Amino acid sequence: MSLKQKTIGGLLWTFIDGIVSQGLQFIVGIILARLLSPREFGLIGMLTNLSANVDERIIEQMQASHPLKKPLTPAEVADTVIYLINTSQQVNGMNIVINAAKNIL
Repeated sequence: MSLKQKTIGGLLWTFIDGIVSQGLQFIVGIILARLLSPREFGLIGMLTNLSANVDERIIEQMQASHPLKKPLTPAEVADTVIYLINTSQQVNGMNIVINAAKNIL
């Protein structure tokens, strides 16, 4: 498959997913409207709207404060490498000699 065909297929499936999701929500809404009183149905509608808005705000906040949004400095990379080297040399508090009987650091 070419990239164009994969893209069109992905867009088609995304469109179908959205239509099916909206349709199921509509059907569930109709069933709930028949089963619940207008007051209860309104409360469920308000809670659904509130939870959707809160979810969006939480996701936006998580994306804005994600630690990997900023590039790592060379010092941070060096600290991570040194930490990984030191932890790979130690098992249960015992220093393991690696790299042809030479410690890395």
